[in-house]
Amino acid sequence: ASGRCYAAQNNWTQKELRPRFRALRWQNPLTFKAWFGEVTAARRDGYAIDRGHYIRGLTITAAPVLGNDGHVVRAIAAIGIAEQLTGKKELQVALDIKEAAEQLSA
Repeated sequence: ASGRCYAAQNNWTQKELRPRFRALRWQNPLTFKAWFGEVTAARRDGYAIDRGHYIRGLTITAAPVLGNDGHVVRAIAAIGIAEQLTGKKELQVALDIKEAAEQLSA
């Protein structure tokens, strides 16, 4: 999830991201097309959610912390058991993390 945030904030093209994507290691890989769609959503939403791709059974939610220059300097992330973090709970965690990251970025 933090990688999606990083990719989203850097505004790289699909061509620039493809070799970076190939270097990633996942327990449950997703396609580049699906991952790029999630990067696009992270750019729009200000947070990203990995639902069991990086580590099976875990949901990882992250939001970028930006430096004064607007570039990502770190990310805030939360990890939960996928079956326990769904629907409204998942969205609330994402929004809380996004708010905390925005406060740290300010």
